[in-house]
Amino acid sequence: EEAAKLKAEQDAQKAAEGELKEEELTPSLIQKKTLEIVSSRGRKGTDSKALLGQLEALSKLATRFGPRVEIPVLMHVITAQFDMQRTIDDFMDTPTWRSCAGYLERAGSILGDEKEGWKIGAMTAEDDELASDMMMATMGKAGKMKSGIMSGAGGAMAAMSTEEKLINPNTGEVETEDQRMERLRLEREAKMSEEELKTIRVPGSL
Repeated sequence: EEAAKLKAEQDAQKAAEGELKEEELTPSLIQKKTLEIVSSRGRKGTDSKALLGQLEALSKLATRFGPRVEIPVLMHVITAQFDMQRTIDDFMDTPTWRSCAGYLERAGSILGDEKEGWKIGAMTAEDDELASDMMMATMGKAGKMKSGIMSGAGGAMAAMSTEEKLINPNTGEVETEDQRMERLRLEREAKMSEEELKTIRVPGSL
């Protein structure tokens, strides 16, 4: 059982790293991938264990970018672990309970460090708008490709060639959707006060 769990974790880690290229990894890309995974929760045919494994892999990748990126992913991991219990009478098995406790302890140790001064806050309207932009961009790209594929190879190439070019207003150079989201994140954080930078926005009510 332990060997199977270890293999599942390794597979999820490889899957996450395979889709997210090391040299292209950014906080915005972690956030976008997290939103993609979370948006599939509750959908018919969704494998809850696979979803949890992907979130756990992302939480490990997120550590390199600090608490502002890691904490929101940890919150989704914890929620996904509770989602594994299908009915009100279900309960966590011991390994899952210990894992969940570990993630809670990790989040608590970060937020409890008075010297660092991290705290959590509810997402603002601007946060919601940015998250919505990320999801719309992902869904729009997938929709164009699906439509193109259904039209054959020529349609797929046309869908790619007609994709709107994004221009960085600061440099005048073409940028990708992921580069745009990261640029907007950096520009937004540059305008934040010290208190705002130390406030980690997470979904849900507090």
